[in-house]
Amino acid sequence: MKVKGTVVKSIQQFVKDNWGNQFNDWINNLPLASKNIMNNAIYATDWYPIDEAVIQPTYHLKMFFDDNSLKAAIESGKYSAEATLTGVYKIFVKFANPGYIIKRASKIMGTHYEDAILDVGETTNKSVVLFIKKFDKLDKMIEYRIAGWIEKGLELSGCDDIIVRVTKSLTKGDDVTEYKMTWR
Repeated sequence: MKVKGTVVKSIQQFVKDNWGNQFNDWINNLPLASKNIMNNAIYATDWYPIDEAVIQPTYHLKMFFDDNSLKAAIESGKYSAEATLTGVYKIFVKFANPGYIIKRASKIMGTHYEDAILDVGETTNKSVVLFIKKFDKLDKMIEYRIAGWIEKGLELSGCDDIIVRVTKSLTKGDDVTEYKMTWR
């Protein structure tokens, strides 16, 4: 499976913006294939192998989060959402219904992850269910990056008391990955 360069760049920029003086330490901890990707120019529209370009680099962010790779994935996803949704989409996010944002986000994410199928389930004024129905080579790092992205997207749209839970997981053998989101 492959991922768009915009996702890869967001991980690299996350480290540079928050731990710039430790960027080389992070790079040096990566497997060789990941190191080669991160040490070269990353193009937003190019496709990159997901393990080397996202899963491994995200996993190795744990060095900044007391060895907690899932927390690193969530925070990396939040950073990516903020970078994406505070640019061109800023006005759209501020005035759109949170459920609508999640519906749009599922389409956007589907264009960033090759052959991924995301679908929105039950939606209320204060909750949404999102499913990943197909995602070759899905990993917990990706699941939790997406959870962080969703949480930050909802926050940017004005929601409070946001809870995003991964209640089913393709990585655990379930038929889908299911995110249940609530807010007030």
